[in-house]
Amino acid sequence: MRQAYRLVVCLLAVFGTLAFVGQAEAQDRLRISGRQLAFNRERSTEFSRSFSPGNNSNMPTRNNIAHREREFKAQLEASLYGAIRDRLGAPYRSGGTDDRGYDCSGFVWRVFQEVGIDLTRASARSLWNSLPKATADEESEFGTLVFFEGLTHVGIVRDGYSFYHSSTSQGVIRSFYTGYWGGKVIGYRRVPLPRIREANRR
Repeated sequence: MRQAYRLVVCLLAVFGTLAFVGQAEAQDRLRISGRQLAFNRERSTEFSRSFSPGNNSNMPTRNNIAHREREFKAQLEASLYGAIRDRLGAPYRSGGTDDRGYDCSGFVWRVFQEVGIDLTRASARSLWNSLPKATADEESEFGTLVFFEGLTHVGIVRDGYSFYHSSTSQGVIRSFYTGYWGGKVIGYRRVPLPRIREANRR
């Protein structure tokens, strides 16, 4: 009996120690995770402050503005893509600028207008003559305008392989430069995008 009693006492002592150690470890993990959470919140707050208008305490002003300019451009391009996507499949209509149908320049004008870029409603030839020439890098950049032989047709570059436009036979579609269209490209023009400081003044 005495040995059994001692065994029970020993087992209780061992389990009690294990329970205490487990509880201590759990509390330590809780304290560590709490400190980590506080640290993450602090870093998140610092990051947010660094990109707040007028605050340059955590980052040089030039870097701050450049970062915000890139974000602003990305948002504009995402909006432009959405405006184009919403019109895919719309019919062709001579002189058309709404969802009843678009001609090529009417389609270009409408999607840029929808994202707040005041592109002049004009023919493909007028756009060619009034907009700045795209650089070699910009020729394959989304949002660049691509022009075709005779300056009677214009589209919006998607990438180095394709573009969006309103075709007389198929309406608003994505086409590729392979085949018919590739042989008719005569050049590219870039629509000037507003800078973030200009947009903030609106």
